[in-house]
This record gives sequence, structure tokens and C-alpha cells, in this order.
Amino acid sequence: MIDWPEDLIKQVTRKNIILFVGAGASMGCKNSSGESPLSWDNLLIELSTEFCKTTEAKQEFESIIEHKDYLLAAEYLRYIASDTGNINHYNDKIDTLCNGPSNDPFRPSELHYNLIDLEPSVIVTTNFDSILEEATAGGWASVQFYDAHIDNSIRQGRNVLLKIHGTAKHAGKIVFTQSEYTSLRNEGSLALEVLQSLLLTKMALFVGYSFNDPDLKLILESLFGVTGRGPGHVLVMDGDIPHFRRRLFTEIYGLTVKSFPKGKYDSLLESIVELRGALASTTTGS
Repeated sequence: MIDWPEDLIKQVTRKNIILFVGAGASMGCKNSSGESPLSWDNLLIELSTEFCKTTEAKQEFESIIEHKDYLLAAEYLRYIASDTGNINHYNDKIDTLCNGPSNDPFRPSELHYNLIDLEPSVIVTTNFDSILEEATAGGWASVQFYDAHIDNSIRQGRNVLLKIHGTAKHAGKIVFTQSEYTSLRNEGSLALEVLQSLLLTKMALFVGYSFNDPDLKLILESLFGVTGRGPGHVLVMDGDIPHFRRRLFTEIYGLTVKSFPKGKYDSLLESIVELRGALASTTTGS
């Protein structure tokens, strides 16, 4: 079980948290066929089998993926798809791999429902899938990083689900490749400014991320990176990391790092249920 900081428990009971949800949170989701969403690297490998048809293309992709340069690998795959006139097929393939077949999509897991039960006013996800939209059942207005009304939605007190990297159903507008991450700072500038403002007054809880997750690194560099601050937000990691790396997260990003055994999402679920219990007890007592 995760030993939650008292500050986080207090902010959960005050309904004063922002929830960040990463790809790991979708790993326990399944469809009726028992299939689950793919991890970052497996998603790229699956796409490569579809678009890297020549020996040269296969070797180039394998060289990139061997160095775990996932953003460059995605860039290369998009280049190949575009160069061969298959960009629409590329977009459709991403949608299917992230959400499952249209007639048998991936469904939310218990982890999703328990995270939502923490009642964050803003949920931010770097995931392309539509699993959170289904889990929230319309209780959170889904907006994209490029939408012009993000600030107004939050100002009016609406619960917001921010797709900070877009959605696979509109794969032509997702943030997946090296160049797309760069363009996020322009196209998503309003979304990033709104989040930076919210993080000054609310506590963030990051769930579903691993140490090597490119989504995590890029979102932290976009929103944090102010040295000299004490840990004000909580990052839950999939798998343990050395103490010196934890200290870097604290010193560079102001994050308290907690972890659970690698791939043991049942353990994470138990800890989220315990955290939700703090909110439930407060509601019952009021």
C-alpha cells in the first residue's frame, strides 16, 4: 500500500486536487475479447509492422526503438505513412490500437472509477484513448489542448477533462511525434497557461506514469521546472526508482514521489481506494 502524504489526504477531502492520468492507468482495461491497450513501445512496434514494409525502413525503425527514442520513432512512422500516401490509414490505425475495435472497444477498469471518485474538478490525461470519457459518463466536459474555451469552462466551475495530447478519434490532431510535442507549446499555449495557474492553488496527483515515460517528462518540463520549491504535488510511479532520482524530481519539479511494485496495478487500486475512503468519511461526517 502507498503511504499517502497527509497534505494530499487533506486536499482530497477538500476536493482541491487536479488529477493527471497516464498510459499505465489504461493497462488494466479490457474489451469483451480480453484485449488491452498497448504500452508506448508496443504501440509503436505494432504501427511499424503496418507501415515499415521495406528492409531499410524496418532497420531504421529498429535502430531508433532500440535506443528508446519513442518520440523520434513516432516521427519516423508518421513520415513513412505520409510519404507512402497512407496518412489516413495511419490515423485510423492509431484510433483502433488505442480504443480497440469499433465494435468491441476497451472499457474502463475499477481504477478509473475509483480515480473519478476522488472528485477532482480537473482531470488531465496524456492518453489518446476515450476510456476516461466513458468512465466519467459526461460528468466532466471533454476538451482538447487546442480548444479556445478551456479557460472559460473552468472559470464557470465546470468539471473538465483536458486531453492535453488530443484524442485518437481525431488522430490528425494528436501530440505523438517529436515535432508535435514541439508544436504543443504553441497550439496548446492556453491549456498550459491554465494548468500552470491551477497548479498554484491546487494539488496535483499523477497516476499511471513510469520513469521512462516520455509523456511524463514533457508534461513536467512544460508545467514545472521551478527550482527552490518544496514538494507540493504527488507523483505515483509504476516501479521503484533510486533515491537520487526521487530527489531530482523533488528538487527540479517539486514532486513527492511514491511508487508501487512494477506492473502491480492491483496494489495501486487498493491504495486509491484507501485514499478515496478519506473523502468518503468526510462526506459521511458532514
